[in-house]
Amino acid sequence: MSTRPFALGLLLPIAVIALVGGCAAPPASELEPLPTTPPPTARFPEEPPPSAGPAPFDPPAPAPAPPPPSGEAPTDPGETEFGTGAHIVWFGFGGTYWPEMEDLDPTLSGFDPADFGAFDEWGFGMNFGYQGRIAEFERSSLWLGGEFGFSTFVNDREFDIVFPSGEVEEGTFTADLFYIAPTLAWRVPFGSLVEGYARGGAGYYSLSLYESFWGYGEDIDDDDAFGGFVAFGVDIRLGDTPMLLRLEDVIHFVEIDPFPDVLVGENEIDGPIQTFLVGLGVQF
Repeated sequence: MSTRPFALGLLLPIAVIALVGGCAAPPASELEPLPTTPPPTARFPEEPPPSAGPAPFDPPAPAPAPPPPSGEAPTDPGETEFGTGAHIVWFGFGGTYWPEMEDLDPTLSGFDPADFGAFDEWGFGMNFGYQGRIAEFERSSLWLGGEFGFSTFVNDREFDIVFPSGEVEEGTFTADLFYIAPTLAWRVPFGSLVEGYARGGAGYYSLSLYESFWGYGEDIDDDDAFGGFVAFGVDIRLGDTPMLLRLEDVIHFVEIDPFPDVLVGENEIDGPIQTFLVGLGVQF
């Protein structure tokens, strides 16, 4: 018995199965992808992206300074200011020294030396004034204003005043110097509590002779002239208040005829006339 037919018989079914299987299989492009295993989850969270803000350990930024009050310019933190007010009013009182008052000799005009003697060279003085700031510089300021004042010098003799009723009172002569003038001042602060200044002015001066008794006076004679003055002083701020303590020296320069109708023949007298004042002021 031959084995060839038997071998063909085995190969024929295998070929048929292969042919049928090849025709039934879908193309590779239509095959479903195999499921993939997802990557393992990270054990630690990812770092957040860097931000524009400050680092966790940076010190906080300083808070901005509050704006200055309305109407005031910002100042340098290292700058000390005496006061912010642009106006100052003041008054002062003290003593006035006029050496030439003592040189007047009423006896040369026919007065009895028992009734009319020499005037005291020291007198009482006062002044009143106002100033407003007109310019500011880096460490100083310029002020414009005006002031007036007077000084009183008493004669060293007393005389009897007889009233119509027969009553007799003792009287005396006084010499009163009055002035009024516009002023210009330059002020320089020395810290937050003290400010120095120099002031000058020129204007009207009057010298009057009064016959005085019991607070009353009668103008006997007077003369006027043009004169001027310079002043140097300091203002001291009294704590956090607008009040100022003022110390100043005022030097007047004027040439004036002392009572031309009464003291005939007397020569003109002039300055310097020096007034030392202590006063109070307000800056607002």
